[in-house]
Amino acid sequence: MMMQIHNQDDLQKAIADLKRRKAILEVELKENFSSVKQSVTPLSLFKSTFSGFVKVPEFRKIAIGAIVGLVIAFVIRKIRSAIAAAALYKMINGIIGREFERLQAEKPDSYLTNVLLKLRSFFRSTSPLYSIFGRWKYNG
Repeated sequence: MMMQIHNQDDLQKAIADLKRRKAILEVELKENFSSVKQSVTPLSLFKSTFSGFVKVPEFRKIAIGAIVGLVIAFVIRKIRSAIAAAALYKMINGIIGREFERLQAEKPDSYLTNVLLKLRSFFRSTSPLYSIFGRWKYNG
């Protein structure tokens, strides 16, 4: 859109037109810069990337499979740790119980045996310590 400039008035109009266009371009540039700046934030990048992947059916299958796998692995890990804790408790309970029973059989009137047997009265029947102390008969 070239303007033919023949005199001083045409030149003044062309300069005014260029200044007006420059002002409009500056406003558009600022708006574009702010929109680009907002779209480059980490959250918006993550959203745009994830929304692009969600549209792909293969990705949905893979993502669902990965989520299900993670949940199953977490549940199995918790079950294993609970089983391991129960097995450890049972093993310790058995060792302590056998040793106390051996102590009671070898030295039924010893001070340690009587103290351990009296400790039983301080624990509730649901306590793990009661199950250890609850196997012995009090002689005193």
